[in-house]
Amino acid sequence: MIVQNKKAIVLLMTLMFIMAISALIIKNLNDANSYIEESNSDTYYIKSLISVDNIKNEFFDYFLKNKEQIPSLLENESLQEGVDLEYGDIKAKVSFKKYEDRYDINALAKEDKAKIKDIENLFLENNVFGFSVFKTLVISYIKKYGDIDNFEQINTLVELFIEKAESDEIKTIQDNLSFIDTKKQTAIIGHLDIEHSNRLVISDFIFDITEKKIKGFNIAFK
Repeated sequence: MIVQNKKAIVLLMTLMFIMAISALIIKNLNDANSYIEESNSDTYYIKSLISVDNIKNEFFDYFLKNKEQIPSLLENESLQEGVDLEYGDIKAKVSFKKYEDRYDINALAKEDKAKIKDIENLFLENNVFGFSVFKTLVISYIKKYGDIDNFEQINTLVELFIEKAESDEIKTIQDNLSFIDTKKQTAIIGHLDIEHSNRLVISDFIFDITEKKIKGFNIAFK
Protein backbone atom coordinates (compact mmCIF):
# COMPACT_ATOMS: atom_id res chain seq x y z
CA MET A 1 0.00 0.00 0.00
CA ILE A 2 2.83 2.39 0.89
CA VAL A 3 4.58 1.61 -2.42
CA GLN A 4 1.35 2.21 -4.36
CA ASN A 5 0.79 5.51 -2.57
CA LYS A 6 4.34 6.59 -3.35
CA LYS A 7 3.91 5.72 -7.03
CA ALA A 8 0.65 7.66 -7.14
CA ILE A 9 2.31 10.70 -5.58
CA VAL A 10 5.23 10.54 -8.03
CA LEU A 11 2.81 10.18 -10.97
CA LEU A 12 0.77 13.17 -9.80
CA MET A 13 3.97 15.18 -9.29
CA THR A 14 5.14 14.31 -12.80
CA LEU A 15 1.80 15.23 -14.37
CA MET A 16 1.81 18.57 -12.54
CA PHE A 17 5.37 19.18 -13.73
CA ILE A 18 4.46 18.42 -17.35
CA MET A 19 1.48 20.79 -17.08
CA ALA A 20 3.77 23.47 -15.66
CA ILE A 21 6.40 23.17 -18.40
CA SER A 22 3.66 23.08 -21.05
CA ALA A 23 2.28 26.35 -19.71
CA LEU A 24 5.76 27.91 -19.73
CA ILE A 25 6.34 26.92 -23.35
CA ILE A 26 2.90 28.12 -24.47
CA LYS A 27 3.32 31.44 -22.67
CA ASN A 28 6.63 32.11 -24.39
CA LEU A 29 5.49 30.98 -27.84
CA ASN A 30 2.13 32.73 -27.96
CA ASP A 31 3.38 35.07 -30.66
CA ALA A 32 5.12 32.30 -32.63
CA ASN A 33 2.66 32.41 -35.53
CA SER A 34 3.49 36.07 -36.14
CA TYR A 35 7.26 35.94 -35.89
CA ILE A 36 7.64 32.66 -37.79
CA GLU A 37 5.93 34.25 -40.80
CA GLU A 38 8.14 37.34 -40.85
CA SER A 39 10.17 37.66 -44.03
CA ASN A 40 13.25 38.81 -42.16
CA SER A 41 15.00 35.60 -41.11
CA ASP A 42 17.26 37.52 -38.73
CA THR A 43 14.17 38.63 -36.80
CA TYR A 44 12.99 35.03 -36.62
CA TYR A 45 16.31 33.82 -35.21
CA ILE A 46 16.52 36.63 -32.66
CA LYS A 47 12.96 36.11 -31.42
CA SER A 48 13.44 32.33 -31.31
CA LEU A 49 16.58 32.78 -29.25
CA ILE A 50 14.78 35.11 -26.84
CA SER A 51 11.84 32.70 -26.47
CA VAL A 52 14.03 29.64 -25.85
CA ASP A 53 16.20 31.61 -23.45
CA ASN A 54 13.11 32.68 -21.48
CA ILE A 55 11.76 29.12 -21.41
CA LYS A 56 15.10 27.78 -20.19
CA ASN A 57 15.25 30.39 -17.42
CA GLU A 58 11.71 29.62 -16.28
CA PHE A 59 12.44 25.88 -16.24
CA PHE A 60 15.42 26.67 -14.03
CA ASP A 61 13.33 28.80 -11.67
CA TYR A 62 10.83 25.94 -11.38
CA PHE A 63 13.53 23.47 -10.35
CA LEU A 64 15.05 25.91 -7.85
CA LYS A 65 11.64 26.48 -6.24
CA ASN A 66 10.84 22.75 -6.15
CA LYS A 67 14.20 21.22 -5.29
CA GLU A 68 12.62 18.55 -3.11
CA GLN A 69 10.84 17.13 -6.20
CA ILE A 70 13.99 16.77 -8.32
CA PRO A 71 15.03 13.21 -7.30
CA SER A 72 11.55 11.80 -7.99
CA LEU A 73 11.07 13.71 -11.25
CA LEU A 74 14.42 12.61 -12.66
CA GLU A 75 13.55 8.96 -12.02
CA ASN A 76 10.66 9.26 -14.48
CA GLU A 77 11.53 7.52 -17.76
CA SER A 78 9.22 9.70 -19.85
CA LEU A 79 11.06 12.84 -18.72
CA GLN A 80 14.40 11.19 -19.44
CA GLU A 81 13.37 10.09 -22.94
CA GLY A 82 11.50 13.30 -23.74
CA VAL A 83 7.94 14.53 -23.41
CA ASP A 84 6.16 15.53 -26.65
CA LEU A 85 4.00 18.65 -26.43
CA GLU A 86 1.78 20.29 -29.06
CA TYR A 87 0.27 23.76 -29.20
CA GLY A 88 -1.59 24.37 -32.45
CA ASP A 89 0.93 23.66 -35.19
CA ILE A 90 3.87 24.08 -32.83
CA LYS A 91 5.54 20.89 -31.63
CA ALA A 92 7.97 20.72 -28.74
CA LYS A 93 9.95 17.98 -27.08
CA VAL A 94 11.62 18.46 -23.72
CA SER A 95 13.71 16.09 -21.63
CA PHE A 96 15.56 16.24 -18.33
CA LYS A 97 18.15 13.84 -16.95
CA LYS A 98 20.35 13.73 -13.91
CA TYR A 99 23.81 15.02 -14.78
CA GLU A 100 26.07 12.17 -13.76
CA ASP A 101 28.84 9.86 -14.99
CA ARG A 102 30.32 12.66 -17.08
CA TYR A 103 33.90 13.81 -17.34
CA ASP A 104 35.20 17.35 -17.78
CA ILE A 105 37.50 17.11 -20.80
CA ASN A 106 39.01 20.51 -19.97
CA ALA A 107 41.04 18.51 -17.45
CA LEU A 108 43.05 17.07 -20.36
CA ALA A 109 44.74 20.45 -20.81
CA LYS A 110 45.62 20.74 -17.11
CA GLU A 111 47.94 18.92 -14.74
CA ASP A 112 45.37 16.97 -12.73
CA LYS A 113 46.75 13.48 -13.36
CA ALA A 114 43.89 11.75 -11.53
CA LYS A 115 41.21 13.33 -13.75
CA ILE A 116 43.23 12.67 -16.89
CA LYS A 117 43.56 9.02 -15.84
CA ASP A 118 39.80 8.79 -15.25
CA ILE A 119 39.12 9.94 -18.82
CA GLU A 120 41.77 7.59 -20.21
CA ASN A 121 40.13 4.71 -18.34
CA LEU A 122 36.76 5.69 -19.83
CA PHE A 123 38.29 5.18 -23.29
CA LEU A 124 40.03 1.92 -22.37
CA GLU A 125 37.07 0.34 -20.56
CA ASN A 126 34.84 0.98 -23.57
CA ASN A 127 37.39 -0.17 -26.17
CA VAL A 128 37.72 3.29 -27.69
CA PHE A 129 41.23 3.55 -29.04
CA GLY A 130 43.17 6.76 -29.65
CA PHE A 131 42.99 8.50 -26.27
CA SER A 132 46.30 10.30 -26.89
CA VAL A 133 44.93 11.62 -30.20
CA PHE A 134 41.80 12.93 -28.47
CA LYS A 135 43.88 14.51 -25.71
CA THR A 136 46.05 16.30 -28.27
CA LEU A 137 42.96 17.58 -30.10
CA VAL A 138 41.46 18.94 -26.87
CA ILE A 139 44.69 20.66 -25.83
CA SER A 140 45.09 22.28 -29.27
CA TYR A 141 41.44 23.38 -29.28
CA ILE A 142 41.69 24.96 -25.82
CA LYS A 143 44.92 26.76 -26.71
CA LYS A 144 43.19 28.28 -29.73
CA TYR A 145 39.69 28.99 -28.41
CA GLY A 146 39.82 28.77 -24.62
CA ASP A 147 38.05 26.33 -22.29
CA ILE A 148 35.27 24.15 -23.66
CA ASP A 149 31.93 25.33 -22.28
CA ASN A 150 29.14 23.82 -24.38
CA PHE A 151 28.06 20.59 -26.06
CA GLU A 152 28.46 21.94 -29.59
CA GLN A 153 32.20 22.25 -28.99
CA ILE A 154 32.27 18.65 -27.79
CA ASN A 155 30.43 17.60 -30.97
CA THR A 156 33.09 19.39 -33.01
CA LEU A 157 35.91 17.62 -31.15
CA VAL A 158 34.23 14.24 -31.55
CA GLU A 159 33.89 14.78 -35.31
CA LEU A 160 37.55 15.84 -35.54
CA PHE A 161 38.55 12.72 -33.62
CA ILE A 162 36.47 10.45 -35.87
CA GLU A 163 38.20 11.97 -38.89
CA LYS A 164 41.68 11.49 -37.37
CA ALA A 165 41.07 8.03 -35.92
CA GLU A 166 38.99 6.82 -38.88
CA SER A 167 36.60 5.25 -36.38
CA ASP A 168 33.35 6.38 -34.78
CA GLU A 169 33.70 4.23 -31.65
CA ILE A 170 33.99 7.40 -29.57
CA LYS A 171 30.23 7.92 -30.06
CA THR A 172 29.64 5.11 -27.56
CA ILE A 173 31.09 7.34 -24.83
CA GLN A 174 30.16 10.77 -26.16
CA ASP A 175 27.40 11.18 -23.57
CA ASN A 176 30.07 10.79 -20.87
CA LEU A 177 32.18 13.66 -22.22
CA SER A 178 31.36 17.08 -20.85
CA PHE A 179 32.80 20.40 -19.74
CA ILE A 180 31.96 20.64 -16.04
CA ASP A 181 32.60 18.35 -13.11
CA THR A 182 29.64 17.99 -10.77
CA LYS A 183 30.62 15.02 -8.62
CA LYS A 184 29.67 16.89 -5.45
CA GLN A 185 26.77 18.83 -6.90
CA THR A 186 23.18 18.37 -7.98
CA ALA A 187 22.81 19.11 -11.67
CA ILE A 188 20.28 18.47 -14.44
CA ILE A 189 20.87 18.26 -18.16
CA GLY A 190 17.98 19.55 -20.25
CA HIS A 191 17.14 19.39 -23.94
CA LEU A 192 14.43 21.35 -25.76
CA ASP A 193 13.31 21.04 -29.41
CA ILE A 194 10.70 23.36 -30.91
CA GLU A 195 9.35 22.77 -34.43
CA HIS A 196 7.13 25.11 -36.43
CA SER A 197 6.55 25.53 -40.18
CA ASN A 198 9.37 23.11 -41.05
CA ARG A 199 11.81 25.04 -38.88
CA LEU A 200 13.47 23.39 -35.93
CA VAL A 201 15.14 25.01 -32.93
CA ILE A 202 17.34 22.72 -30.84
CA SER A 203 18.79 23.69 -27.48
CA ASP A 204 20.51 22.07 -24.53
CA PHE A 205 21.68 23.32 -21.15
CA ILE A 206 22.82 22.27 -17.70
CA PHE A 207 21.09 23.40 -14.52
CA ASP A 208 23.59 23.46 -11.67
CA ILE A 209 21.19 23.42 -8.74
CA THR A 210 23.96 23.56 -6.13
CA GLU A 211 25.58 26.70 -7.55
CA LYS A 212 22.26 28.09 -8.83
CA LYS A 213 23.72 28.62 -12.29
CA ILE A 214 22.82 27.67 -15.85
CA LYS A 215 25.80 26.35 -17.77
CA GLY A 216 26.56 25.29 -21.33
CA PHE A 217 23.48 26.82 -22.97
CA ASN A 218 23.60 26.02 -26.67
CA ILE A 219 21.07 26.67 -29.44
CA ALA A 220 20.99 25.60 -33.09
CA PHE A 221 18.58 26.26 -35.96
CA LYS A 222 17.73 23.68 -38.64
